[in-house]
Amino acid sequence: MQWDPLLTAALARELDGRLRGARVRSLLLDRGSRRLILFLRDCTLAAELASGEGWISLLPPWEPPPGAIACPYSVGSVRAPPDESILILGLGRGRRGRRPREIILELIGNRRNALVVEREGGTIRHLLVARRNAARPLTVGTAYRPPARRARAGADGRLGAGEWRELIPPPAGGPEARAAILRRIAWTSRMNVDALTGPGGLERWKKMIEPASWGGFLAGRAGARFPYPVALLPAGSVRAGAAGGTATVDRPTLLNAIRESRETEGTAAPVEVFALPPGLLAHAQQRLGRARRRVASLRRQARAAPDPARARQTGNLLLARLSGLPPRARQVTVDDFAGGRLTIDLDPGLTVAENAERFFREAARAERAQAALPGLIREAEDEAARWRRVTDRLRKGEIDPALAGVHSRQAAPGKDLREAGGGALPYRRFRSSGGLEIRVGRGARANDDLTFRHSRPGDIWMHVRQSPGAHVILRWQGEGRPPRRDLLEAAALAALHSGARHAGTAAVSWTRRKYVRKPRGSPPGRVATERTETVFVTPDPAILTRLAAPS
Repeated sequence: MQWDPLLTAALARELDGRLRGARVRSLLLDRGSRRLILFLRDCTLAAELASGEGWISLLPPWEPPPGAIACPYSVGSVRAPPDESILILGLGRGRRGRRPREIILELIGNRRNALVVEREGGTIRHLLVARRNAARPLTVGTAYRPPARRARAGADGRLGAGEWRELIPPPAGGPEARAAILRRIAWTSRMNVDALTGPGGLERWKKMIEPASWGGFLAGRAGARFPYPVALLPAGSVRAGAAGGTATVDRPTLLNAIRESRETEGTAAPVEVFALPPGLLAHAQQRLGRARRRVASLRRQARAAPDPARARQTGNLLLARLSGLPPRARQVTVDDFAGGRLTIDLDPGLTVAENAERFFREAARAERAQAALPGLIREAEDEAARWRRVTDRLRKGEIDPALAGVHSRQAAPGKDLREAGGGALPYRRFRSSGGLEIRVGRGARANDDLTFRHSRPGDIWMHVRQSPGAHVILRWQGEGRPPRRDLLEAAALAALHSGARHAGTAAVSWTRRKYVRKPRGSPPGRVATERTETVFVTPDPAILTRLAAPS
């Protein structure tokens, strides 16, 4: 979805009327899939800011998942700076003396981002995408600086006929006039400029920026409609909710238009996308990209593979001309078996006979590759097709959130994304008393898979000290340490799935998963860690029944 200043301002006005005074429960920043979810008492605001998305939806109230950030505020206002594609939600009247904050949604091209900043001083507290650009750094703890503003006339809504004529060169409908409008006139973009060119452009501009005229429209032609607050083309724009033509509904809203545009594109309904666990769609997309890269790599290998017949013929030529060739030569030219001349590059560190043997080995490798590569390519193509189906089903909401492993106590046990697309999980799943998910590896190779493919950098990683055993991941994306009770329960599971299961007390090391690495050449399950801490627990088997059953 594309955004421009007018669309942003209209949505800010609509959301302000819907959300002003609403009580906020918590906030979720899912960096993997670039989503911000704001959990309010009476509704849920979802902003999906990944490339190719950009959707903002108002959904029914939803229970916050583990990892959501406590946010005890109420919404003071929703606004958009003049002539900017930036949405600002002011959070005020925080409990326990919390300082007022603002949620800033930057809806600018492929640089979409979400930030939580302190209203006084503008210090960034949370953000989706950190940027270390020298001109405009965006990192936690730094002062927020908005994008550079464009100085365009009419940002305050006032623009006279004389000024309009001075800013826009004749002819009014020509390409130069179109470019001038985009460069010099506030509230314009590629989405609305065609409606402003030609005679009467100023009058249409004034009507377009008047909030009283804003509603919910789908502009453009069928199959390529986009949501907009005004009807840009009377013959090709329909009110949100209309069956077709130019029919209208009695109470149109821009949020309805956004939802209809989304459905027209065949994208999952907002509630289904929101119901996916954080990072799930991003994980599926990563696996799809990995499978596609493997297909491309194998195809390149197939194209670049040497001809085994040519390599074997070269080896035979060297053996046939062995007595007449100089030893340790870098290159020789010989008569081939067809009467022509052939130049052969040799390894000067080998004898002529050893070079011939090298060509025979090359021919054997090429023959093995010729036999194996088609099957490997088919397997990789099947893997890519499977992950493409899973990704499409996730986007369309066709995979039940329970089957996708949603963070919920009612989630179906033993089901997850891998099972939805085929394949077994490398871990058993438990649920701590505080509701956090705990993943326990099923073996040495499964430990590596769990640690480096089924966890996030901020999760807590655990392993019993000086004893073989399972890697354990405590899912945690909050700031600081996880709750001690949850930490000790996960440590007890690590002890129960290790060689220290019968000990009276077990020492369990833990750290953030981002401080765990795999040394090159190390055996399965062997890792190196940094910044570890140790807790001591009793491996009591009763905890297996007290926690949620493994899944």
